[in-house]
Amino acid sequence: MRKLIIEHLRNIVNESEKIKVDLSLVRIKKQWVNNLLVFSPYYENKPIGGFRLKKFEDGYKVESVSIYEAYRNNGIGKNMYLH
Repeated sequence: MRKLIIEHLRNIVNESEKIKVDLSLVRIKKQWVNNLLVFSPYYENKPIGGFRLKKFEDGYKVESVSIYEAYRNNGIGKNMYLH
């Protein structure tokens, strides 16, 4: 199932070419998925990754961060950590 999802996302975003991102145009969708708080960044209405947090009694822990290859090195993941 995970492989199908990844393949589908690769079809949405052509990861073979690098994309220069204007960070002011990145929008974040927040939702709960499988007991994780998930922040999904979107650029030009396309999903470009995910930032997943696990809730604990005393706060949250970063479970995982992923940014699609074509959108890496634009500071998206770093900015998600900072905000």
